[in-house]
Amino acid sequence: AAMSYELLEDTPRSGGSCVARVVTCVAAVFGVTAAVAVVDYVRFTKSFEPNGKLVAPVAFKDQPFGWQAHSINDLRQWRQLARKSPRATLSIKLDPDTWETGKGFQLTHNDPMPGVIYNTSDEALVASEDILSLFPQLNIRVAMCFKAGPSGPSDPCDGSDTAAAWIQEVDRFYKKAEELRSHHRGRFEVVLDGIAKPYKCLATKWVPWVSTWIPLDHSPWTAMYVGDRFKILNLPDQEFVWALVAEGDYGVFRTGRYPMQVWEPDNQERLLEYAQAFISGPHKSSPELLFDYATNIDPMMWAVLTAGATGAAWNQALGTAVPPATGVSVTPTGSLVVLHRGEGGDAIPVYTAVRAQGGVFGLLTPAAAQPVPRGLVFRDHTVVPVLRESGTVDLVSPGLHPHMETLPTVAGARAAAVTVSGHAVVLVDDGAGGLAARRINHTTADWAEPHWGSRPFPAGRMAAVAAVEGESLVVVASNGTHLYGAGAEGAWSYLGVGSNVSMTIMGGSDPVVALVSDGGFCFNSHGDHATAKPKVCDQTPQPCPYALDATLGRLSKFRAAIARGEQLSVCSDTLIHGTFSFGTRPHVALAIGPGKAPGAGDMLAVVVAHEPSPENVDTCSCGTPIPREGKVVIDGFMVPLPN
Repeated sequence: AAMSYELLEDTPRSGGSCVARVVTCVAAVFGVTAAVAVVDYVRFTKSFEPNGKLVAPVAFKDQPFGWQAHSINDLRQWRQLARKSPRATLSIKLDPDTWETGKGFQLTHNDPMPGVIYNTSDEALVASEDILSLFPQLNIRVAMCFKAGPSGPSDPCDGSDTAAAWIQEVDRFYKKAEELRSHHRGRFEVVLDGIAKPYKCLATKWVPWVSTWIPLDHSPWTAMYVGDRFKILNLPDQEFVWALVAEGDYGVFRTGRYPMQVWEPDNQERLLEYAQAFISGPHKSSPELLFDYATNIDPMMWAVLTAGATGAAWNQALGTAVPPATGVSVTPTGSLVVLHRGEGGDAIPVYTAVRAQGGVFGLLTPAAAQPVPRGLVFRDHTVVPVLRESGTVDLVSPGLHPHMETLPTVAGARAAAVTVSGHAVVLVDDGAGGLAARRINHTTADWAEPHWGSRPFPAGRMAAVAAVEGESLVVVASNGTHLYGAGAEGAWSYLGVGSNVSMTIMGGSDPVVALVSDGGFCFNSHGDHATAKPKVCDQTPQPCPYALDATLGRLSKFRAAIARGEQLSVCSDTLIHGTFSFGTRPHVALAIGPGKAPGAGDMLAVVVAHEPSPENVDTCSCGTPIPREGKVVIDGFMVPLPN
């Protein structure tokens, strides 16, 4: 009875690792020869597809893949992680390190550095309570990867005073965590990892918490066959280690309730290879089995890079025959219309209708590009503005049968936007180094007086976008490397880094806004999470030319963030932000996604058409995409609909 422990509902996720050393003495420890390991490695990898894609992605609602946010020791990220989670269980791994008696463990992957104030294990419990209260549809699983640190015990069972003090501090944390679990029964769980695994003198400590199992890392080999409290197979991104475990048919983990887990691949081809091997291997005989990636990349990027396996996102090139995009829209049936400029810089736009088999995130099949015919569009539900080099604005209704209406030429036009109610707004150069906004007069088809007064702007302006509904306005502009925002009142406010920008709007009185840009900054990577200084939320963004960033939220929250000078970050409490892919010249559209997370309400589908990044591109240590041929790549992912 003491060992009973309720599993969190809906695809329980857990794990995390803290040892990245190369496994040695394999034959001696596992009792197999190197030849057997090589043979099993071939068996493990033989079903990989050459292009890194699964033959047939499983349905979204049935797909077994998930993520664990790895080493999220800066607790300021947690609220946004909760907003990015499409599942009912938010899985996070922490790194408790040096401790102070009675005050908890400092949370840092690498040894702490002087002068840095780290979050603590006690504060992680407060953050867990915060998430459980703010997001009643979410459960939380926290894997505690305890480290020895510079002054801790390498072996908690060595009988030293240091080991005794360390155990006493874990006991204190255990008591506080169990109190939290008792208040949120069935919604909160702690997993043991690192040097706190239940082995030797710790075998009966901190019951009923379960543990990860990592070969040669405080994990008895026998546990692979008897399980006990070692419930989570948690292996490194090393093929021969997976092959050795496969030789034993994955032991008790093949039929376990917890997902298998790999740490910490961020290479797209490797991510898809693990998915293929899992589907054709242990999942084939145990269809209820799950598989998690302990990942350092942003969850939105994880969704895009694993799209070929999950069927719950898009990451697909449209082929060499499709010209570069100037806009994109999602039809009510979930298919796409990609807009392109015609031959010559100022020619009539053309469009490509892209059929999505099965709706949003279905298989994409592009048709030949066609001219956009003329017709009234003001009363249409969805309108995309296309700005020509001459300053002419074409309003395009990109349904399954697109048509467009050309508005009068506006001198100095820099960008155009369309409100939810169908009004057109154009940003114009005011001739004095600033921007103004003019709105169309529906009765005369002329441009009315400025809707938004002139604002001086930093020199070298390259791009500008706007989201507007009624008198609520958000303008974002780039000087080529950095982004600035402004509302209907106030001066320009620095937002972060970015080059080519795109913005769209969807919804009612307080619509959802999506802003995407290339030249972004990747807050989340292995290096960012492992370093002891600076912490993730204290980084100074530097442009990465092909990093594609997305920011999502309600129009009112965009305006409020700009008004208070808040920079775009993965640590924002009100907006969703992160790097989701690699490429350039993005165009964004929004739709309601095809599925719902249990209790989470509607899902927001974010769809971006962009040009691919070059082969061997420098991704600034933030993931490695598979090179895509052609001029248009469609990326898409889902997050819970922002509130």
